[in-house]
Amino acid sequence: MSIAERQAAKAKTINLDDDSDAPSPPPTRTGPRTAPGQLMDLQGRYAEATDRIKALETQLATGQALEIPLDQLHEVPGRKRQLTDAQFSELVENLRNNPLVQAITVRPRAKGGFEIVSGNNRTAAFRKLGRATIMAVGLQGSDEQVDLGAFYANLLQPSLPDYEKYLGFKRRQEKTGKTQRELAEEAGIPESTVSALFSFEKLPDSAKAHLNSKPQILGYHAAIKLAQACSVGNTDLVIEAVQILASNSRFTQGQAIAHATKKRDANLARTAPLVVKDGKAVVCKIETRGSRLLVDFGNAEATAVWATRFADYVTREVAKEK
Repeated sequence: MSIAERQAAKAKTINLDDDSDAPSPPPTRTGPRTAPGQLMDLQGRYAEATDRIKALETQLATGQALEIPLDQLHEVPGRKRQLTDAQFSELVENLRNNPLVQAITVRPRAKGGFEIVSGNNRTAAFRKLGRATIMAVGLQGSDEQVDLGAFYANLLQPSLPDYEKYLGFKRRQEKTGKTQRELAEEAGIPESTVSALFSFEKLPDSAKAHLNSKPQILGYHAAIKLAQACSVGNTDLVIEAVQILASNSRFTQGQAIAHATKKRDANLARTAPLVVKDGKAVVCKIETRGSRLLVDFGNAEATAVWATRFADYVTREVAKEK
C-alpha cells in the first residue's frame, strides 16, 4: 500500500460529526455592564413604556375598553367610596369567582399613568387578588367635568351611606363655592334633601371622627335629631350616643336619639373642671357629672387617640383589681 493509500485510509477513521453539527446554543443576553450602557438601557426601557402608555391613551380616547396594568393606576383623594371590611371582602370574593362586569373609568395623568375616576374599590380588589391588569374605559373632559363625573358616580350608588353623601357635597361646595340650593339643582334632587344631609355638619368633631371610620352607623334622619340635641346643650350626650353606635352593633339609631335627647337632671352633681396643661398650653379639661366623666381635648383627632389610651388604662386597672 502506497503512502497516499495509507493516508486516505486514516482519513476515513476521523469523525467530523462529533458535536460540530449540533446547533450552537443561543448566546445568553446580559444587561450592559458599563454605567453609560446601563443608562442607555434604562432610557430605552422608559421610552418603550412611554410609547405603550401613549398607545393606550390613544385607544382609550376612542372609547375602547382596554386592559390597563394596575401599576399604571393612581387614586385621587376623595374619590374612593369607603366600604366596610365585610363589603370589601364580598367584593373581593365576587371578583375572584366572576368576571368584571363594569369596567373602571380612568383618565391620563400629566405625570404619566392614569388617574382612577371611578372604580377605586374594584382596582383595590384586583390588587388584593394579585391580578396584573384591569379592564378600563377612558373619560375625556375638563378637570371640572371629570370631578363632577367621579362625584356623581359615587353619589348614585344606593348603598352609599348618608354621611359619605354629605362629605361628597361638602367637598363639592368647598371646591365650587355653590350654595346648597345650587348643589341640589346640579344633582337634580330636592334642596331639602341636601339641607338634611348637611345636618352632619352640625355634629361635634369628636362625633364625626367616629363617622369617618364607620359612616354607615348614622343616617341623615337621625343626624337631624342629634344636631337638634346639640343646639339645646346636649352635645356631650350626642358624642356619647355616636360613640356607642360605633362600638356596639346592637345599639340602634333610635336608642342613640333617645340617649342624646334625654332631659338632664337639674340636681346632677357637677364639679369644677380639672385642667391639664403642658406648660401654658391646655391639653384637656376634665369634668364629672354624676356617673359620667367628661374629657374635652378641643380636638377630634386628639380625642380619638386619648379615648383608646384611656380604654387601655381602664382595662389594665380592672385587671389589677382581680
